[in-house]
Amino acid sequence: MSTPIPATEHSLARDIRLLKIYALLSTAMIVFLAFAILRPREKEHMTRLEVERLDIVEPDGKVGYVLANRTRVPNPVVDGKEIERHAVPANSMIFFNDRGDENGGFYFDSKTESDGKYVAAAGLKFDQHRGDQIIGMSYDEENGKLEAAFRVWEHKLSGYEYHRLLDAAKALPPGPTRDAKIDEVRMQWGEERLFLGRHADGVAELVIADRDGHPRIRLSVDDAGNPKIEMLDAGGRVIRAL
Repeated sequence: MSTPIPATEHSLARDIRLLKIYALLSTAMIVFLAFAILRPREKEHMTRLEVERLDIVEPDGKVGYVLANRTRVPNPVVDGKEIERHAVPANSMIFFNDRGDENGGFYFDSKTESDGKYVAAAGLKFDQHRGDQIIGMSYDEENGKLEAAFRVWEHKLSGYEYHRLLDAAKALPPGPTRDAKIDEVRMQWGEERLFLGRHADGVAELVIADRDGHPRIRLSVDDAGNPKIEMLDAGGRVIRAL
């Protein structure tokens, strides 16, 4: 005669079977979710994506460009070194080269006060290799007075050398000597070689300068429609005019 199996053993066997079924189902679900999440996707459609900063990266992980709001704009990187951004942050797209250096970008921003006064700005600029901005377009407006222009700059120092000298000047003890040294270094940043645009006073102008930044040819049409062509010496004196 067989010995009856206690009810507790029946209950334990049933619990073990349920645990095995649960473990099997959980494993299957984890495998399914992992496959669904990690499987390669060539294209995925999204109706809307809301972020404060978006980094577009290359297959090796290097950043190609960054799209960011004014609070998330990355600092410039020049010759592999991150430096302080001096310009007022604005909504921007910043481009980076294969070295990881910033090599241009565009920005846009505006601000309106409660009394209706406003400022607005936008621009697209590109940097020299291992240097600072060398070509760009910009728009700036304040309460109806606006300037819009295309510019070309020339730099005598590399970006690395300029910022090395500037950091050394900033490391000096606070005082007039430090301030004068900082101003001296900033004067070496570069020169504007070409300006083509409209000034805030309504004058449309083309200015071509020498390597030291001295305007040598100036073509303009003022707000009243009067044209002028001037050639200047290095000291700014008009030597011929039409």
